[in-house]
Amino acid sequence: MKRIMISLKSSVVVVAMLMGLLALPPNEAQALPLAPGDGPTAFVAGDNITLSAVGVLVPGTATVGPYSVSPVPPAILSGNIRHAVFDLGGGVRDFLYQVENTGNAFVVRESSILFTGIALAPSLTALATFFRTDFAPYNLQAPALFLDGTIAPATGDRSLTGATVGFNFADPGIGVATSEILVIRTTSNQLFPGNTAIIDGLAGNIATQSPVIQVVPPPEIPEPATLLLLGSGLAGLAGWRKWQAKKA
Repeated sequence: MKRIMISLKSSVVVVAMLMGLLALPPNEAQALPLAPGDGPTAFVAGDNITLSAVGVLVPGTATVGPYSVSPVPPAILSGNIRHAVFDLGGGVRDFLYQVENTGNAFVVRESSILFTGIALAPSLTALATFFRTDFAPYNLQAPALFLDGTIAPATGDRSLTGATVGFNFADPGIGVATSEILVIRTTSNQLFPGNTAIIDGLAGNIATQSPVIQVVPPPEIPEPATLLLLGSGLAGLAGWRKWQAKKA
């Protein structure tokens, strides 16, 4: 009898929890927190801040940065990075990025730097990353900046130093389309020049904003094409040294 009572109590608790989950608003936001060295970590449908407050546009941050790379024709990586910074108050700022792809190469990744040492309270190690499916509230302050995106990120990651925060798209990537708005939320109220890379073996770099001062130029983000060139160069150097040794 006692076991039956315990079982009934457990069932009541489970039902109450399920009812509580069902009672959550449909756009209840959660975040994908990324500490240095994290990733790739999967986004889920709830990792968005759709219909939540947008804050106030930081003057001078709304930009549309074009990129175009074609080192191996007919492959063309081209399009725009739509970027802005919005201040939510209390020292919290959202860094927004949207990938608009117009070329024939698929975009598999967007990387933003520099975020070294940046965290989101109350965590001392992780900042928050989201995606956002509504664009109109931002365009009230920055007309025609963002587009109606269709591609959500699949995973997020952060480099070991914490400097680079990346959003990855499911295979084959973004074709001739536009991503949802990618959001990096920080507790920094400072603003400095930053950098964004669009990647698919090819890599296009665009000037954006960063919460960290750039003391030295940011390191290049090694991508497949870059690594291939580096490997070929090292192999050639090794062969040249052997040839010089035989000649001596």
